[in-house]
Amino acid sequence: MTRFYLVPQWFFGYDIALEIFFGMITLLISLYSFRIYRLSCQRECRILGWGFLSIALGYFTWSALNIYVSSQLNAPGLEIPLRQVTSIATLAAWAHIGFLVAGAATLAYMTLPSRSERSYVVFVTLSLLVVVFALKKALAFYFVSSFLMFIVLSHYLILYMRRRHRGTLLMFFAFLFVFLGNVDFIFATLHPLHYFVGHVFHLIGYLFALASLLSVLRS
Repeated sequence: MTRFYLVPQWFFGYDIALEIFFGMITLLISLYSFRIYRLSCQRECRILGWGFLSIALGYFTWSALNIYVSSQLNAPGLEIPLRQVTSIATLAAWAHIGFLVAGAATLAYMTLPSRSERSYVVFVTLSLLVVVFALKKALAFYFVSSFLMFIVLSHYLILYMRRRHRGTLLMFFAFLFVFLGNVDFIFATLHPLHYFVGHVFHLIGYLFALASLLSVLRS
């Protein structure tokens, strides 16, 4: 049985609203990134936009899945196993995984000097295959996402050490909190409190990312 998380009963319902909000804010981050790219033609901003667009689609898919599953249950369950939902929900769960892993891999690819589309496809495909063929897919999903976010936050830390720009520092903190949220979700299959804490970390991280892009647009 694959369990993605344990949900605190008092948090059930609020998490769906947060996931919809995360989808909206990551979509906004994507749009701002594309806007900065049109103004500056910086490769990093374009890839950042595609990465967050994929993450936004992942959140919208996941929130739709949770709404569907909650409507199918007689009472709010505390855990949602992949194999106990219908085929439609299973497909939505894999779409959620695919979008989030692809988004994280896109952001990690942004840190590489390569501009080859083939390298990008290989990078994203390998990240997805690790999850697909893992015995414990939920843990593999969180481990891969955490590793990819660690690459991105390390990239922004190095950039900030070279040139101490406020926007770069904000983006470092953004990916630091997203990384911490992903790590915390690893333990969400064991204790429901980690599910709530992971959401809080992600919320802080996305707000930092949005603040970073807004500071660039205002400068």
